[in-house]
Amino acid sequence: SFKSEDKDENLRLAALWDAKGLLRLAKEPIQRDHFSKVFNAFKNETTDRQIGDRRIPNSRELSIDGPSHFLPPGFMLANLRTEPYEEQLIGSVTDRRDFYHQAKVSEERARSNMLFFSYDGAALKDFHAFKEVQVQKQTKAGREQVGDGFEEKFGDQQPQRKDGEWFPCFASLFQG
Repeated sequence: SFKSEDKDENLRLAALWDAKGLLRLAKEPIQRDHFSKVFNAFKNETTDRQIGDRRIPNSRELSIDGPSHFLPPGFMLANLRTEPYEEQLIGSVTDRRDFYHQAKVSEERARSNMLFFSYDGAALKDFHAFKEVQVQKQTKAGREQVGDGFEEKFGDQQPQRKDGEWFPCFASLFQG
């Protein structure tokens, strides 16, 4: 439920993403009600951690194809067992300090990390991402030049915004 979400607080979050180059704007959700929530979690006295709740988008996305299809999901890692003296299990841990800046995602993936509220141009006028979409509207190449972007629509989706409004999207991978 998004009933407890605060529109102004979501706009402040979008401004933070924009300052870090991680904000994209989209006209409508990929599917009706295809939104994510974002939580603030205490990390230490000077730093908080952003947690993205993607339960709705995750429930709608398909499983992975290809070789990765055979990798165990995270919860199964606790059930791994090795044969003593014959097998070994090796793990790796990385510092995720710059993780959000290192993981760039496609426009379509960013749209799957969409916040619940839309905002008009007056609220977004100082955002870098808003200036980018204004330039893109003027210079956007046709489908023949750039492909279809995999922007498949599902069912009888109706736009959930007013004309001239944009939804903020996180252009990296959520932690959570």
